[in-house]
Amino acid sequence: LGDTSIGMWWLHIPKCGTSMRQNLRHFPWAAERDPLNEHQPLGGRVASRMVEGKLHVVGMFRQPEERLRSAYFHIKESDREKQQPSFQSSSAAVARRPLDPHRKKKLFRDRDIGCCVEDWGWKAPTFRRVHTHLPSLTPEQALGRFHGCQTNMVLGFGCMSQKHHSKENVEAAKRRIAHFFFVGLTAQWKLSMC
Repeated sequence: LGDTSIGMWWLHIPKCGTSMRQNLRHFPWAAERDPLNEHQPLGGRVASRMVEGKLHVVGMFRQPEERLRSAYFHIKESDREKQQPSFQSSSAAVARRPLDPHRKKKLFRDRDIGCCVEDWGWKAPTFRRVHTHLPSLTPEQALGRFHGCQTNMVLGFGCMSQKHHSKENVEAAKRRIAHFFFVGLTAQWKLSMC
């Protein structure tokens, strides 16, 4: 994957190729990449470093409706598993690095929720409401209003932040993606992983 001395930034959009982590594990991560924020958006400083060639950004993208359906079932299953008495967090990121007390408190304050909290880019009242009502709703009812996730992440916003994008925003996202070191599509997984 080119110069391995340049840090890697994996733009990990929720439900867009988590297993890609295995392909990137041997590359040095960019210093700005927070290992405890698995779904960290591509902020302005990081995007500038990418354009300057000082950072390799890679990402997988997915058809939006398919991504939302996958998110719905992932949240539903994670919450169901979390209610099981034998549930234990297996987060590799947490195991790798000691946490300061403030970060640890933030990371684990929603222990009754299985996944998909602040790192997905939505505020606690919103994700708590979604998690609470999700079992009785269809995927569209539960998550249909959270559109633009992939554009949000490319532009530096959280996936589920509910930003509304103009044509100019979409064009800006496309310009950023043009500077990515690698872009894959989950619908073309084998081709993307060659």
